[in-house]
Amino acid sequence: MENEGVESLVRSLLSGFESFGGVPLVAVFDNPKTVVISRKDSRIQWNDTFGQVALDYRFAPELCTPARGQEKGSAENLVGFAKNNFFKVRRFHDRADMIAQLIAWLIEVDTGAAVPGDGRAARRRRIASRARADATAGDPGR
Repeated sequence: MENEGVESLVRSLLSGFESFGGVPLVAVFDNPKTVVISRKDSRIQWNDTFGQVALDYRFAPELCTPARGQEKGSAENLVGFAKNNFFKVRRFHDRADMIAQLIAWLIEVDTGAAVPGDGRAARRRRIASRARADATAGDPGR
């Protein structure tokens, strides 16, 4: 992301959805102000822009419980996977070189070996998720 503003978050999400070939049923977030303005017990005040994007693209944002670090395990595992398998083992001449290498690595990871999570390659997980999304597409209560 270029910065931590809501517009940058939305552009990154939409770019991700495009590269995934669809929108996931659920997207997990920590509690940044770009997503949630405040929380009081189970009541959440969503960032207006982010909330509208979630409604328009029909994904359910799921928030981690504040001060419960173990809930972020799957996301943190993927961050560690990217750091250890991409950033720590490569050198970059400039930003363009880093982006070119990142695109090639993402294609390799997408179609290759299993990544942290459920032991399937990312592409296989997306296909299964898309099948679930297709199955619930006509269900307004999904």
